[in-house]
Amino acid sequence: MTTHFSNGVTNNPGRDKGGNPLWSVLKQPDPTSALTEFVYFDDFFKYVPADWTITDEGGSETQTADYDNGWLSQVDTAPAANAVNLLEGPDVWSFQKGDSTTPGLILSYETQFAIKDVDKLNTWHGLAIATYADPIAVPLDGVGFHHAEDTTTIQFSVKSSTVGGATSETLVTAPGGSTNITLADASITTKSATAPSTPDEVIRLGFMYVPAGRDSYHDGATAGKFWVFYNGVRVATVADTNLPYDKMLGVSLGWQSKATDTNALYTDFIKIKSERMGVSAPSWS
Repeated sequence: MTTHFSNGVTNNPGRDKGGNPLWSVLKQPDPTSALTEFVYFDDFFKYVPADWTITDEGGSETQTADYDNGWLSQVDTAPAANAVNLLEGPDVWSFQKGDSTTPGLILSYETQFAIKDVDKLNTWHGLAIATYADPIAVPLDGVGFHHAEDTTTIQFSVKSSTVGGATSETLVTAPGGSTNITLADASITTKSATAPSTPDEVIRLGFMYVPAGRDSYHDGATAGKFWVFYNGVRVATVADTNLPYDKMLGVSLGWQSKATDTNALYTDFIKIKSERMGVSAPSWS
């Protein structure tokens, strides 16, 4: 039997025409509705220093918008050993686990980035408490992606100083697989009539926080968890045992240098969307 739907009929969100499952669960923002979202998206077509709290150590660190499609370049042409180049946005994000009377809220995060010299940088992309100052380690309170020097792997980390614990999982390339994601040194492609000038060796990572009781229409589970995505595919499920639900967090991204060679972190975009807290449904009477 034929239909008028180009891809048939499905109740699987985000699959029609290649949709991204990180974002298909949430609708577009309307701050007056009870079913609305709080959204941040930065494609780095420009960089405004006043928008960020900046931690850098020395006169050779820079943060600029550059390259085709807009990339945030955090560069140091002559870093000291252990130098830091870190940006943090306002602390306007938090996780709500919910309880028997108040539902928890879904929050999704995604970013795409590349590293100039993988072995010689510790990097962090995610949400972190304001006192976070050094990506040699994960934040005392935060959720995101950490890469450690002298490795080519990357971990998803959830940590809470209140709970006193941390959950870290080395990410793999496919669901249920055993092959770790391998980071490679990035360079800037040469601009031509047929090629953009952008970093190569790019990685795209994201996570969705799904509180207890909110994912029954997906897999029937009831425990709170994070779904972690690589290139739009869910590759890990991580418990929310160490969720920093009692802290306000900000977007945080940057690096700490192992050595004194020129290095850089290139970020293409950051997107975050959570269900809006404390909004009541409008009255139609």
